[in-house]
Amino acid sequence: STVPAGEGAMAACLGLDAKKIEEILESFENVWIANYNCPGQIVITGLTNEVQQASLALKEAGAKRVVELKSQWTISFPAFKTSRRSAA
Repeated sequence: STVPAGEGAMAACLGLDAKKIEEILESFENVWIANYNCPGQIVITGLTNEVQQASLALKEAGAKRVVELKSQWTISFPAFKTSRRSAA
């Protein structure tokens, strides 16, 4: 599914371990990992305000940079997040 137009954002997190990013994102209901680009570069997506909050949390956790990505669309995976939580 997709976040409604104008309500979503994407950001690339650089220099932080994927496991740490996953742990931090557990605190955000409407932010998900969109893509594991390569080790040390992961794209997150979701509702704009929560992506901004998650970006701050990732920086505080030691990310070298979190860069907002300009995009006309935002992909999110709420079903995946729900199933991931139920599997835990």
